[in-house]
Amino acid sequence: MLRLIMMNANSSYLNQAVKLYRRAFPANERQSLTPLLNDPLKQGEIFAALDEKGFAGFFALLSYKDITHILYLAIEEDRREYGYGSEILKRIQSMYPNNRIIADVEMVEDDSENNLQRKKRMHFYRRNGYHMTEVRYRWEDEDYVILTSKGTLTTQEFREFWNYFYKNRNGFIQ
Repeated sequence: MLRLIMMNANSSYLNQAVKLYRRAFPANERQSLTPLLNDPLKQGEIFAALDEKGFAGFFALLSYKDITHILYLAIEEDRREYGYGSEILKRIQSMYPNNRIIADVEMVEDDSENNLQRKKRMHFYRRNGYHMTEVRYRWEDEDYVILTSKGTLTTQEFREFWNYFYKNRNGFIQ
């Protein structure tokens, strides 16, 4: 079973999380984690996931109203296939039982370099009960679809979610 620890700028696991973050996500998808680590309102959160061997992964969340967005979720390469990702999704839902949990996934496109990876990500979320919403968007030259664990999400709700952070919060880049 995983133990989850909320991280801040002084967390002893932050260095490991940043290294995994850089390995797991392409440069065009990475944003500064600082706004999440220093969020006094706790709308942005980053958690380390620990198993008996130590650091196993991390995830980053951003919440507004009844939406919690999984911005990043990554498991150490040698800890994959242990069900940690699925356990984290269940734990997020239990942390936010009244929220719609959403995740964005790159669209599966036959001509993309990492199409197999995209299919695996989509399958992971679908296997864990997530379903596609109507929301599709393009960011940093990639096409994404939003999946949700329950309920629906409209394009307007997704825009309102991000507009809140872009207009009212420092550090979130559009």
